[in-house]
Amino acid sequence: MGMNKLTTLRNTFWRFLFMLLCGLLIATIIPFAIMTFASTLGLATYANNSEIKANSLAPIIAAAPEVSEIEIPVGINYVLLNKSYQLLATSLDDNDLEQAMKYATTGVSNLNQSKQYLLITRENEYVVLLQDGYISNVKEYLIGT
Repeated sequence: MGMNKLTTLRNTFWRFLFMLLCGLLIATIIPFAIMTFASTLGLATYANNSEIKANSLAPIIAAAPEVSEIEIPVGINYVLLNKSYQLLATSLDDNDLEQAMKYATTGVSNLNQSKQYLLITRENEYVVLLQDGYISNVKEYLIGT
């Protein structure tokens, strides 16, 4: 005849604690794994995707012989200036152009947190990249669809 194992409060507590920890690990690991997988496939992007692209594009623009040959990604606009800050080419509207010129000459950015500027110094030119924030990209994509 077999002996029945007693269910004690201690055993029940350890089982509860083990299940609680397993559930917590699963609840945190699975969403992060799904997000990593989706961003690897290109289905989802990170919030600072424009900033990552602009920072990776900066050394390419600085070293390229001609800026017009570089394909600039969506969400990044540019201003091309000569050494005396005269406008050579741009993909900005008037208000953003004024702010980019102010950033190029003084180094002071406006307080609009949805737009960031990056100044790139070339041999005979300056390039200011404007990284649009999440809100303006959403508006652009909603209008385009």
